[in-house]
Amino acid sequence: MDGMMAGLSPAQRDELRRTLEAERELEVQVPAFADDSQTHARLVALARDVLPEPMQAMAPSALAQVGEMIVERLNAGWTRAQLSAILRGRELPQHVRAMAALVKARLRDDTPVDAAPPAGTTFGNDSTAPRRWSQKLDNGRVITRKDLDCGAIAADFHHARAAGKWKGDDRWEFVAAVGVERYLLA
Repeated sequence: MDGMMAGLSPAQRDELRRTLEAERELEVQVPAFADDSQTHARLVALARDVLPEPMQAMAPSALAQVGEMIVERLNAGWTRAQLSAILRGRELPQHVRAMAALVKARLRDDTPVDAAPPAGTTFGNDSTAPRRWSQKLDNGRVITRKDLDCGAIAADFHHARAAGKWKGDDRWEFVAAVGVERYLLA
C-alpha cells in the first residue's frame, strides 16, 4: 500500500485509504461464490432435465429461477421423476403469455415443498394417462381436465394428504371422491 501512496498528497492518501477500507468492508459483507456462471448453468441444466420440452420455452435466467424451485423440492423429498411426471400430467393452455410464470405456478400448486410424497411414490409409468382423464356428469356432460381448476385440485389434494384425510396418491381418484363439480371452471 505504501508503494501506491508514493507521490500522493496527504488528502489523496486519506481518500485512497478510505476507499480501500470501504472495499474491504464490502468483501466481508458480500459472500463470494466460487463461480456464479457454473451455478447458473447447473440450475438451467436441472430445469431442462425436469421440465417437459414445451415448458422449456423461456429465457435461461427464468430457467435458472425454475431450477432453484426444483432444487427446493428435491431437498424436500421430491424426485426428478415425480416432478417431471406431475408437470407432464397437465396440458399447456393454447396460449401462454409467460411460460416462466405458468411453470412456477404449477410447481407451487402441484408440488408444494411442504407436501413431498412419501419415498417410493410414483405417479404412473404411462405419462399419457392423466391426459386421458374424463368423467361423465349426471347431466350427460363429459368433462376433461381442461374443464377443471387444476390448481385448486392440487391444493386441496395436498392439504387432504397432509391432514391425513386422504391416503391415496392419485389426485383424480381424490377428485372423484370429493366431487368433481366443485372444481368446474364453467
